Amino acid sequence: YSVSDKAGNKTYVKRTVNVKATKLSSQYQAISDTKNYELEAIGTSTYNRITFKNFGNFGTQNIFYSKINGKSFTIDTKTITDGTNSYRIFDAQGYYSTDNSIYKIDSVVYKETIIPLGSTTGETTVHREKWTKIGN
Repeated sequence: YSVSDKAGNKTYVKRTVNVKATKLSSQYQAISDTKNYELEAIGTSTYNRITFKNFGNFGTQNIFYSKINGKSFTIDTKTITDGTNSYRIFDAQGYYSTDNSIYKIDSVVYKETIIPLGSTTGETTVHREKWTKIGN
């Protein structure tokens, strides 16, 4: 913002908006062309940070971390290994909205590369998920 007084002295002020991530906390249903699962979004005590359990249907033991920026958030890259494959989740971007002070995550887009153990290459899929808040 730019402001000035009656004498014409100007100054500039920067405004930072912090989203209290707990407002996005809820259970969600995520649906794409290839996936349909429930997950939990959990606000943290740190502004602009939210975590997810069962993101991408990878189980509640795998916690995904994200950083909110404006009306979107970026989920940190993560690699998960089961007994057969390595799954790399990256370029994950989500979007949320507000309606009468009710916050909800609307959609998430991310890439998932599945690499068979012992291999150096794999197949990458782009997932475009619509999220629906369950309950409150």
